[in-house]
Amino acid sequence: MRKTLTIPQSVADELEEEIEEAYSNDYIRSYSDVGAYMEVITDGLDEESELYKFMFPDNDALLGCSHRNIIYLYLVDNDLVKVVVG
Repeated sequence: MRKTLTIPQSVADELEEEIEEAYSNDYIRSYSDVGAYMEVITDGLDEESELYKFMFPDNDALLGCSHRNIIYLYLVDNDLVKVVVG
């Protein structure tokens, strides 16, 4: 049985907003790779945002790494990650 990867709706919404802002300001383009997306997203994040807290949880580097990998997958193909309320 395969485990389903999930991302909270609030985090997915904030991620989509960050991507849209980056597109509108020409920081990234449709042909940019996922690494460029992540660099632009993390550069502008407020440490109090839900997305930042998801990507960099307090005192748990391994969980943060896992969460960032989930975000990479979501950016590559959002059908790979289920968005859940929370």
